[in-house]
Amino acid sequence: MLMLMIRIHPRTPLGTLLGSPLSIIVLLLTALMLLGACSQTVDGGGSSSVSGVGDSPDTDPGDDDPGDDEPDEPDDPVDTDAPLAAISFPLGNALTDASSVSVVGTASDTNSISSVEINGVQAASGDGFSTWSAVVSLSLGANRIVVATRDEFGNADANAAETSILNAGSGLRDPDGVDIDVSENLVYVVDRNLGSLVAIDLDGRFRRVVSDAETGAGVPLDKPVDVALDLDRNRALVIDKDLEALVEIDLASGDRVVLSDEENSGPELRDPTALVYDARFDRVLVTDKRESALISIDLASGDRRIISGRQNGFGPRLNDPLGIVLDAERFRVLVTDSRLEAVLAIDLFFGIRTILSDEDTGSGPEMKKPRGITLDRPNGRVLVTETDTNVVFAIDLADGDRTILSGGSVGSGPGFGRPRGLVVDGNRAFVADTNLETMIRVDVGSGNRSVVPDARVGEGNDLGLAAGLSVAADRDQVLLLDATHLALVAVEPSTGQRLLVSDTTQGSGVDFLEPSSVVYQASLSRALVADGGLDRLLAVALGSGNRSTVSASVGSSLGEFIVPSGMALDGAGQFVLISDETSDSLIEVDLGSGARRIASDEATGSGAALDSPVAVVLDVGGTRAIVANRGDENLLSIDLTTGARDVLSGGSVGSGLRLRSMVGLVLDRSGDRAFVASESNEIVIAVDLDNGDRSEISGRDVGSGPLPINDPTALAIDENGILFFTGEGEDGIGALFAVEPQSGDRIVVSH
Repeated sequence: MLMLMIRIHPRTPLGTLLGSPLSIIVLLLTALMLLGACSQTVDGGGSSSVSGVGDSPDTDPGDDDPGDDEPDEPDDPVDTDAPLAAISFPLGNALTDASSVSVVGTASDTNSISSVEINGVQAASGDGFSTWSAVVSLSLGANRIVVATRDEFGNADANAAETSILNAGSGLRDPDGVDIDVSENLVYVVDRNLGSLVAIDLDGRFRRVVSDAETGAGVPLDKPVDVALDLDRNRALVIDKDLEALVEIDLASGDRVVLSDEENSGPELRDPTALVYDARFDRVLVTDKRESALISIDLASGDRRIISGRQNGFGPRLNDPLGIVLDAERFRVLVTDSRLEAVLAIDLFFGIRTILSDEDTGSGPEMKKPRGITLDRPNGRVLVTETDTNVVFAIDLADGDRTILSGGSVGSGPGFGRPRGLVVDGNRAFVADTNLETMIRVDVGSGNRSVVPDARVGEGNDLGLAAGLSVAADRDQVLLLDATHLALVAVEPSTGQRLLVSDTTQGSGVDFLEPSSVVYQASLSRALVADGGLDRLLAVALGSGNRSTVSASVGSSLGEFIVPSGMALDGAGQFVLISDETSDSLIEVDLGSGARRIASDEATGSGAALDSPVAVVLDVGGTRAIVANRGDENLLSIDLTTGARDVLSGGSVGSGLRLRSMVGLVLDRSGDRAFVASESNEIVIAVDLDNGDRSEISGRDVGSGPLPINDPTALAIDENGILFFTGEGEDGIGALFAVEPQSGDRIVVSH
């Protein structure tokens, strides 16, 4: 406060002072200063007042009205919320056989997001973590994937989102000989194609590579055909056909050491086919097709000698020995011979060969091409795989009688493709199947079969061959048109559950006959199904499964459905476009009246010809259709007003992979790219719609994860850009796969 200091003489009378001009000036100045002090602003904001005696002080200097007792509005609350996150891929409860997976997703927050981590791995992002991705390592078995988020103020959530994925381990390509370690609950199998030794958990949780070109040191396996375990020395003994050698593999490290080859003495291993470990004499016994012999290899020296062959022993000559098992109690081995169509017993003292079972010895079904063999001593029999009828025989050791244990009409589960090596453990046997590229578990009592590891994902009936797919995003479902079972099935990608929507037992109305394509119409909660056998477009109510006709046969070739393999719905839900690969036409169907018109064909529109159009989509603007021409391997653009056709990609338009045997077509969210499923290449191809360039985004050489054992059959895309395609799993049963398009990584969603 400004103070005015005036010195007054102490003897001056008060009256004189007050009456003087000076006193008047002083009083006026004092009053003005007091008024100015009362109106000064505090901190540049509200007013300050001078409190009188007995007044309560104003405790809120920010209050504009000192007489107002109402509480002030609170300041903006401090943000304490961590960023939210969601995982787009992998989907929950999925399965892979890869050691890592690309995890992609989204995150959001009112503030800037400073980091997103997945299982401790920092995610990459180009848009401030609105979208993000990271590659996460997977251990064998079940894996939990957890997303942690943090914003610029340090608000964090260590479990912002999570999912799970099962890593079933390395796949097999050409499995052959097997042996079992009961104490560790593992079966070991050699893979001829991959040059590897693989361990498989008997409870179906995982597979892992024990030794291959990248696992373990030493001479790489070339074409291993059989394996025997020496568990006392923690090693596997492997016979390699192309190396013509016996190789020792350390089960802990995977290191490989050659124990016997051309450098050792004795008859050469010219075409070794099978082996068995004889612990009593520290040796292995090997069958050799070219030598027509049973050869003993000393494990200490690696030296070899013939026990039974052309010059040793007598009896039926070995022609094509493929499997061997030791019957130690009778001091003999039992050998399968494909050319003799027999199981032989070979005496280990004198090398004498006798027939245990063939067309003249023992009764029962004929055994054409016996392959693998294992001893089931508690039941007094051997079990033998046979590759002519693809069954497993049980052969009585006493009389050679044969019965079919599993395969054909005996037992349920995936049928054998080409069974080779096998081993038995109590009431179950394990069979390597080279065509199915997997291991099959067989219940020796019932003959029932299942895949090991168990590759099934989700509950519900088995899937057949899918004729079409469509994503129902608002229902968290993928609709699958099952041409094998003539059914519409809803698959929940988050769980793998398979729900029957409509077939002969579910829903009323006309039954499916030859359903070829499906599309989801969200506004009416229904699926539209084109059926060439009926020449109808059907509507399937997803709640009841009831089927009704939207467009019936027109009674002429005009707009007739023959093989309506592709279908697209316009954004307003007024019409669908159907590509018919037999009539080479694009047909428009009015969903209100059911009326059909030819949108484009040989007589409607000019330009490149429609040639087996198998799939169709509408572009983002809805003014043109994009069609996959399977016949001439082109993508066409079709003007919906004129029917005019132009080549978008294929032939001389664009560069890259050929669009061979296309089976599915979708657009990405931007509408700039098309994705094509290629039946011949077993891959998904991306097509740039600006220049027609084509590139592989997922297949054997791009991305990790399981592939179908045959060709993909249908394709769909969800709102997050995740692709879905169908094919057969490794057990030959239909499966739904998902693909992350940036990395190409694949997972099994339902199987």
